[in-house]
Amino acid sequence: MRYQVYDRKTGDVVGTYETRRRATRRADRLDNEYGAYRYGVRPVLPMVPVPYVETDIGNGLRIDGATKPLNPSVLNPLAFSGTGVL
Repeated sequence: MRYQVYDRKTGDVVGTYETRRRATRRADRLDNEYGAYRYGVRPVLPMVPVPYVETDIGNGLRIDGATKPLNPSVLNPLAFSGTGVL
């Protein structure tokens, strides 16, 4: 797992490191230079592929066989607008 050193004040990423120990040491050095606690370490989460599901927008049904609408407003948008006018 990889780790990022980031600036807690601005959210900017300062660097990415292979081990937590190296990232923590870098954050500590940057904190010492700054004179206060400013930098943090967070894990970089791996990118997980999301399964692709095609939809038929015309009727709001999923092509994979499910019949539950993905978005009820697709079936009748006027029923959910409140005023009956889009």
